[in-house]
Amino acid sequence: MSSSVSPRGLLLGALGGLIGGVAGYFLFGWTWHWGFYGIMIPGVAVGLGVGWCSGDRSNVYGILAAVAGLGLGLFTEWSYRPFKVDESLRFFLTNLHRLTPVTLIMIGLGTVFAYWFGQGRERFVRRHPDSDTTGNSIGPGHSHG
Repeated sequence: MSSSVSPRGLLLGALGGLIGGVAGYFLFGWTWHWGFYGIMIPGVAVGLGVGWCSGDRSNVYGILAAVAGLGLGLFTEWSYRPFKVDESLRFFLTNLHRLTPVTLIMIGLGTVFAYWFGQGRERFVRRHPDSDTTGNSIGPGHSHG
């Protein structure tokens, strides 16, 4: 796996993460409206967007996607479920320890999946040097025909 990033991959990954994040935020809202609690959705969507669009496979993309996924997960939680005592973002961030364990676990899982998917994927399959384009061996002692 490569740990280097290209400017083009970084730009495309950021764009994909932005699109995925917006989609994940609104998908969470839609599921919340119907009575489901999927707070890991925004983080997963960020990771999928970064990984799909970056065009490379890199730990750097995964780390950036995880940071963005964690931030978006917390923002989404605050946006849809602020504390009743004080609905400000500052109060929310200083009282994260008051969130339920399920909420913290699900935001954490969204962050892990953002990293996992955000790393991207290899675009081309690597083949053994002694095989043709179909994967058949063409090395010594083997004949086609």
